[in-house]
Amino acid sequence: MKRDPGPASSICELKITLRHIEPPIWRRVRLPSSVSLHAVHAVIQAAFGWTDSHLHEFQIGNAVYAEDNEYEEREVLDERQTTLGSVLAAAGPQNLEFLYVYDLGDYWEHEVSVEIDAHSDASIRHAQCIAGERRCPPEDCGGTSGYDELCYVLTHSDHEDHQAMLDWVGGSFDPEEFDLAETNQRLRATIWS
Repeated sequence: MKRDPGPASSICELKITLRHIEPPIWRRVRLPSSVSLHAVHAVIQAAFGWTDSHLHEFQIGNAVYAEDNEYEEREVLDERQTTLGSVLAAAGPQNLEFLYVYDLGDYWEHEVSVEIDAHSDASIRHAQCIAGERRCPPEDCGGTSGYDELCYVLTHSDHEDHQAMLDWVGGSFDPEEFDLAETNQRLRATIWS
């Protein structure tokens, strides 16, 4: 992959890693650089299996991008009016990483590393996940510390909260599970907007 912002119609390959969790939970997806940051948000939601139930933001350089800035006292730029390619071109080839934060309460930080393939066909109709590892944490589990506690309780059947947590996650939860076909099915349903 060429590490260069490339033309607006190039394909980006994003490696998205959920921070502060070991072993790492990550996805590698491909999508056109011409999509809006709002579309990148939808791709990350689908790739990880989040439910888009909470606020989110992109932290790129010194700028913050989101859907709405009514909840913020700081300046927030409109993610619907900004393309992935434009922020990458502005950042330059030496700075092709940014942060996507989902659920500003639990504060799930996703580190996004970008590579550009300027020679690929940018006419793809949906994002594609080409690799990944481990299952996304359940929504509303309390961020990384809550997720660590959840995994601990679920692996200790003698823990007093084991059954309650097992019921809360729907009867089973395997943190090592990752289904590439299911992930791509969710991504095919993602709308570019």
